[in-house]
Amino acid sequence: MQRQGSRVLGQRHGARGVVRFVCFTLVGVAISLWCAADFGHLAHPTVTAVSRVGPSPTPLSAVSFGAGFSEPVHGIDVSDFVFSTTGTMPNPTITAITTTAPLLDPVLDVRADDEQYANLPAATWFSGDFTIECWVYPRAFGHWARIADFGNGPDAYNVVFAYTAATSGRPSLSIHTGVSINVQAPDPIPLFTWTHVAVTFEGTTGTMFINGQPVATNPAMEVPPDLIRSSNYIGRSNWASDAYADAQFDELRVWDVARSQGQLQAGMHLALDGSEAGLVACYHFNALEDLGVAGDGADDLRDVSPNALHADTVNDPAVTDPTTSPITLVPDQVLDLVEPDQRYVDLPDGIWFDGDLTIECWVCPREFNKWARVVECANGENVDNVLLSYTEATSGRPALNVQTPPLPPSWRRTPSPSTSGRT
Repeated sequence: MQRQGSRVLGQRHGARGVVRFVCFTLVGVAISLWCAADFGHLAHPTVTAVSRVGPSPTPLSAVSFGAGFSEPVHGIDVSDFVFSTTGTMPNPTITAITTTAPLLDPVLDVRADDEQYANLPAATWFSGDFTIECWVYPRAFGHWARIADFGNGPDAYNVVFAYTAATSGRPSLSIHTGVSINVQAPDPIPLFTWTHVAVTFEGTTGTMFINGQPVATNPAMEVPPDLIRSSNYIGRSNWASDAYADAQFDELRVWDVARSQGQLQAGMHLALDGSEAGLVACYHFNALEDLGVAGDGADDLRDVSPNALHADTVNDPAVTDPTTSPITLVPDQVLDLVEPDQRYVDLPDGIWFDGDLTIECWVCPREFNKWARVVECANGENVDNVLLSYTEATSGRPALNVQTPPLPPSWRRTPSPSTSGRT
């Protein structure tokens, strides 16, 4: 069947990270390997091996090397590397990049469908200035999905750290003291990508940082009262109408000081030992342990700070190796469509399907607007539609729908108490 009015949508992005250098010796010549790339979440990325590549023996004037990493590497190439040398070796080059192992630092993985989260203990979490920071890998932007929520129930002096305001994908800090005042990132963070999100509160000023850069400030925030909060969660809201998080988290930290931009940048790629000044709580999410929280076995998350504010997981979230970006992108052009501008692409009329079919596409969504399409082929509304949506309603679950019109009117026999007739 020929279909008219077909549209297509798609986008994808790469990942980022940080790599330190390694120094080694070859024929008495010291060489340092430097990487200019910035990869995001990796807490302790290191180069673990530098190996000569090419035929052997290689003339000293033509030595080249390959770099091997202890974590998966995405979005970089050999041009990101520079050798600095001492001695007589002239201009050695990097010619190959390999990865040798999964990430070494586990993370907390919570699934919204299973209502997984962690309970944080009752405590005086805030008594003035503060900072909350965390690495986030969101799979969906459920309504006001939380990184953390501290309170005594809904609208009970809550400090809400959400990775999405409503379903926008814009991280938000909200303070509830009878009214709700927030500071919110102006742009969404990407799905399926590690992003460092931090908020600082100093005096009455809240500041949002994304990957170490300030992106939003509100100088008129409410000061959270200094009191014990007993309904505190990772990945869950105090409001029943809000979504559970569907994400991975790593290095969740709460401080009783407003950290500077320089301090955030210096610490975001490091694992803390817990002794740092001003640290209220720090969760590495490296293991599930039996720490005696709630007395239900090895399902607790350790706070490495001296405060020992250990968390208790609920509904079996996993501690697992972190997910990395779904694709290593070669530099490429993509189609970028912005919903407010109602941008789309018309596909030509044609017989697109006549039996079995496959449709595939890489998609990097910014929001889960209702039934947003990757592609639709049809003859109008509810007329021979074949549609691939990257979100079923606003759920973030991709869906394929095939819609056919009702059968045309035809003669059929309808029984009656006394006679049968045609209708």
